[in-house]
Amino acid sequence: MVLEEARPWAAFFLGGMLWPLLRGIVSVGNHCARLGGRTVGALQAVPITTWEEQRMKAIKLVGAGLLAMAPMVGFAAAPGYVDLYYIPNSSVEVDAAIAFDDDGDGFGAKVMAPVSEWGVLTGEYQTVKLDDTDVDVEQIRFGLGVLTGGAARMGVLAEYIRLDLESSAGSESPDGFGLHGRLEFDPSPGFTLHGQIGYVRVEDQDEYEGLEMGVGIAANINEALGMFIDYRLTRLEDTADVEYDFADVRVGVRVNFGV
Repeated sequence: MVLEEARPWAAFFLGGMLWPLLRGIVSVGNHCARLGGRTVGALQAVPITTWEEQRMKAIKLVGAGLLAMAPMVGFAAAPGYVDLYYIPNSSVEVDAAIAFDDDGDGFGAKVMAPVSEWGVLTGEYQTVKLDDTDVDVEQIRFGLGVLTGGAARMGVLAEYIRLDLESSAGSESPDGFGLHGRLEFDPSPGFTLHGQIGYVRVEDQDEYEGLEMGVGIAANINEALGMFIDYRLTRLEDTADVEYDFADVRVGVRVNFGV
């Protein structure tokens, strides 16, 4: 009983330990940027080098491997899942002197796999093509975190994030990290609500940082299959105070495992 009561407090304690570390990383990054005196423009078109192509292939292989290995991970108290989804609406907005606003659709897959009573691994790959500009926007994410059990769950997730923006004019691939707080609630068996908010920082020729939030609903058809819909907004700002909004509505099928 004492252990059960202590679990939520342990999650808060871990979050309290991670937050100063995150702030320290951000401060060091900002200091290094000031020393470097970088003054590049936002989302400039730069050619992909051979090294970058190889790096991209390696990251995709790691992400694909994480998705493929999810059903083989040792099952914990909470079940895991793999989501296969369609993105009916994805939008990118840039608030600058020359504004940019486009939307499109795409598809993707994501996984949350328990590795211990509290520990989870996460992975995601999605790709979107914008309608008017033919820009391809890819996201690759993988990370780990802690998530408490029960009908009302809370946790902290840390992840690697890479954005790839490609067009006929060139491409840019900022990458970095995200740190998120997550809440989940099951109002009834087989029905789940979730909310997530966090901080994202990525960089390439410039630095982009800001907040990210997401909400979603999932409902099981049976123990093995379910459906879900969610919304995620990532709002980043570069060193020139230009804002970039990436918003996705995602709907798809959930494959449960470990139940």
